[in-house]
Amino acid sequence: MKKRTAAVLAAFLIPYITTLAVSGRVQGADGGKIGGNSDRTSGGGSQTDGRQILLDREDGVRNNGTGYAVPLEEYLIGLTAVQIPDGYPKEAVKAQAILARTALYREMDGADSIEESALDMDYLEPEQIESRFEAAGMPEYYQTICGAVRESVGQTAIWDGDYIEPLFHAVSAGRTREGDEAHPYLASVAAKEDEGAGGYLTRQGMTREELKKRLEEGLNALGEHPDLENLEEERILEEIQIVKRDSAGYVETVQIGAETYSGDAVRYALGVPSPAFSLEEDGDEIRCVTYGRGHGYGLSQYGAGLMAENGSSAEEILKHYFKNIQIVSE
Repeated sequence: MKKRTAAVLAAFLIPYITTLAVSGRVQGADGGKIGGNSDRTSGGGSQTDGRQILLDREDGVRNNGTGYAVPLEEYLIGLTAVQIPDGYPKEAVKAQAILARTALYREMDGADSIEESALDMDYLEPEQIESRFEAAGMPEYYQTICGAVRESVGQTAIWDGDYIEPLFHAVSAGRTREGDEAHPYLASVAAKEDEGAGGYLTRQGMTREELKKRLEEGLNALGEHPDLENLEEERILEEIQIVKRDSAGYVETVQIGAETYSGDAVRYALGVPSPAFSLEEDGDEIRCVTYGRGHGYGLSQYGAGLMAENGSSAEEILKHYFKNIQIVSE
């Protein structure tokens, strides 16, 4: 997915949930509703055949000046290939494909087509996917992606008649985060196994001057306009206080001087991989210690991969991370 400017943080749960990159979330403020006579059922359906993504890109092949259309299920292959790390088991890839399809359906809101520019998602053409997997020495993995999409055709995740917010992240901080009242399916899930993931723990050192500069520039980029002029660099750790963490250990509120900011905003400003961070003195530097990669909501891709290796199906994986949801076919 296109990395929304400054993680654009237009999150619906808490201000400043960083979007995809390693975090992985699909943006969509209002999801499509499932009516009483909906065609969404537990069986197969044919409605997916007519859905299309209109590639209105400047460098695309033009048809009447409006670009060209790609069937949604074909587009989904290139979308899933971008979102999930290479080499994951098929059932984990299938779970990712279901989340990606859910995101597309939410954005389309019942329409048969949507412009690619309205999705703000990264997508790979088939030849780009094949080239990437060839370079990685795993040419057969393209067929794994295709198979995962084909075997989950038409499947989406819903809760109480709505498409869920299909949040995912690379690695949790040891537990996924709980959602708000509008997102009760985002229950906090223990994920101790994520501590074995590569990149789970990162340490980043910076001078006090650099720390202050990052905060100023990063928060300004988010439209916060902090007044840090009088923030004394020598006392900067005393001026930055983590006020609140959630039950999963992620920072919710940070006080800097007299002002308060969300943990996700400060995470972005600092340029660290997760809002589960702490700051500590390390000689002449400040060290930022961070756990996990991504915002921590929804599916942990690393955990999903382990579940798939241990025999869990895509549906079991999704129902582990999203509580009381249904996987339905259209």
